[in-house]
Amino acid sequence: MKKLYIEQEFFKIEDHYPIVDENGETVYFVDEDFKFFEKHLEITNVKTNEKILIDKQFPTLLPKFDITFPNGKVLTLKSEFSIFSKYITVLPEKEYITIEGNFFDYEFRVLKGEELIGYIEKEVFRLRDCFIINVINEEYEELFIAIMIAIDNIQDSQAN
Repeated sequence: MKKLYIEQEFFKIEDHYPIVDENGETVYFVDEDFKFFEKHLEITNVKTNEKILIDKQFPTLLPKFDITFPNGKVLTLKSEFSIFSKYITVLPEKEYITIEGNFFDYEFRVLKGEELIGYIEKEVFRLRDCFIINVINEEYEELFIAIMIAIDNIQDSQAN
């Protein structure tokens, strides 16, 4: 299992922050371009310089984000309407990716089929948003990080 850490800025209009490993070394860097009606993020792998792109679809009633991986694969995360809980669907369904957990407290698990590929914990009592990304299967590390960043942006857009 691999642990990665995110500490976001306190006041943010745009996101610019590193994702570090257990040794404090930067392994990914997140950059956001701010535009009034669009949202575009890039997650750069500092070793390979490959980029994962996350784009908010506009206009939509509920937040919907497209994730484009360096190999050209595209996933869509969309928030679903529910009165008492939050649901996020991952498309295409043939990928068999499921997100479970408490989205209000940022504690959730990501599964591919029946396999747990990782889980997120949010550190409490911090001025900034701080997350621990626990990657169980490192084969899906970039997938899991991209899903986490997209969910964070879904949360942010629904809070505003």
